[in-house]
Amino acid sequence: MEAVKRRAVKTLVGKLTSASEQTRTEAICELHLLSPPETRPLIADADVVPLIAESLYSPSPILHENAAAALLNLFIPSKDHLILSRDVLGALSHALRHPASPSMAQLSAMAIFSMLSVESFCPIIGHKRDIIFGLVEIVRGCCSGWRCTRCSGRRWW
Repeated sequence: MEAVKRRAVKTLVGKLTSASEQTRTEAICELHLLSPPETRPLIADADVVPLIAESLYSPSPILHENAAAALLNLFIPSKDHLILSRDVLGALSHALRHPASPSMAQLSAMAIFSMLSVESFCPIIGHKRDIIFGLVEIVRGCCSGWRCTRCSGRRWW
């Protein structure tokens, strides 16, 4: 059974490297929806985090939200994979500062708050001014529709 899961993950990783945004969107949606707890370590071990993080720069709201949700799902079992992956903090910072939707900002903030649960990550994240400013904007509730982010952040913790 594990071999089947590995093959499925390998196929999705291959789709993430596609030139077609539609193919990448479908792959990220599948990774988000088909990532039960037992397959999350397999996905993280496939070095997929940088490819998912890169999707946070896309103009597609569907791609944004599913990428942020997939990163959040992957963080739970594999904390080091997420923060140590190439430019994941930059991508999350971009998603916070330029969200395609309120839920995009919410998912990005939750991923960052999750990373902050690891004490050694706090100084790394704390040195990213854009992340701090993005989180402060969300907490202030400057943008309509973002108040739910504060509530979800409280529920997460």
